[in-house]
Amino acid sequence: MDTDRMLKEIQEETKKVYQKKYGGRNPATLSRHELEAVSHEASIRVQERRKGRLVE
Repeated sequence: MDTDRMLKEIQEETKKVYQKKYGGRNPATLSRHELEAVSHEASIRVQERRKGRLVE
């Protein structure tokens, strides 16, 4: 299903964004706002990539 694939892409992108922003910091020490910002950025990046606007 396409939705499952997109969720997996967002999950993988979230890991990349988290590593880029926070490196070795424990996710448990992040505020809810910081975690939401990371997942939001990742979902936007996946959507842009699917539309062909984001090239890494």
